[in-house]
Amino acid sequence: MTDADELLTILAVTRFAGRPHALLERSGGVAVAVQIDPSEARDAWTEARALLGATGRWPVAITTWPQQAPADWQASVQQLLDPKGFVGKDRPSVETILRGAVGLDLKAVFAGLEDETWAEMLAEEADGDVAAAAHEMQYWFEPSEDQPTAMMFLPTPAPWASVAFESWYAEDDPQTGAAQLVALLKRWHDAYGAELVAHWGTMLQFHVERPPRDIEQARALAREQLLVAPCTALLPGTHPEMHAAALMRSNSWFLHERP
Repeated sequence: MTDADELLTILAVTRFAGRPHALLERSGGVAVAVQIDPSEARDAWTEARALLGATGRWPVAITTWPQQAPADWQASVQQLLDPKGFVGKDRPSVETILRGAVGLDLKAVFAGLEDETWAEMLAEEADGDVAAAAHEMQYWFEPSEDQPTAMMFLPTPAPWASVAFESWYAEDDPQTGAAQLVALLKRWHDAYGAELVAHWGTMLQFHVERPPRDIEQARALAREQLLVAPCTALLPGTHPEMHAAALMRSNSWFLHERP
C-alpha cells in the first residue's frame, strides 16, 4: 500500500491532480480524501479503481450531510470516516471490526433478522414490472452541490473492508453491526464480484461483475439484501420476487437503509 505522499505522486497524472485533499488519520491507517464533484463520482471511481494495482488503496466515493453549506472543503471533509459512525455511536476500531468479521455465521445473522415486516413483504402478491425493478437497481444517487464529496483512498485494497472505516446506517440494527456487514460484503464480492463504488451513509452503490445466474441464487441474494436493507424494496414498493429477478439483469446494486 502506498503512503500518502506516494499516492499523491501517482494521482498527479490523473484527473485528481492538484485538487484539494485531506489526510484522515483513523484506526486502521491514514485515508486520503481527494475532492471530486458529485456529478463525476462514477467516472472518477472507474479511474481510481484502475489504479488499485499501483496504489493498493480501495477507492470509494463518500459525501457528508451538512446542516448548512460548508465554508471550507478541507474542514468539512474531516466529518468523513467519523469514528462514531453515521449513527452517532461509538464503534470498535477498524482492526477489531475486521477481526470480528472472520468466521461469522451469516446464516444465523439472517435468521435473526426475519420478522413480521419480512413476512408481510413475502405475503404481498408478487406482481410488478421486472424492468422497473432493474431500473431501480441501476439508480445512481448524486449528492447535491452543498455536500462535500470526496474520492476516498482507503488504507486497504479490500473492497469489503470499506464499511469498517465508515458506518452504513444498516449498522444501527444490533444484529447487523460493522463486522457482520464486512463479512456480508466479502461474501458478495467472492460470489458476485461486487465492488463498492460509493458509500453515501444511508446508501451503498456497487458495481457487479457476475450477477446471479439463476432465480434460486437470485432469491437467496435478494433475501440477504432486503433483510439487511429493507428500505431498498419497501420505499419503492418492490416485491422480493421482483427484486430477485432484477438482480439477474443488473450489473449494479443500489442498497438503501435510512431512519
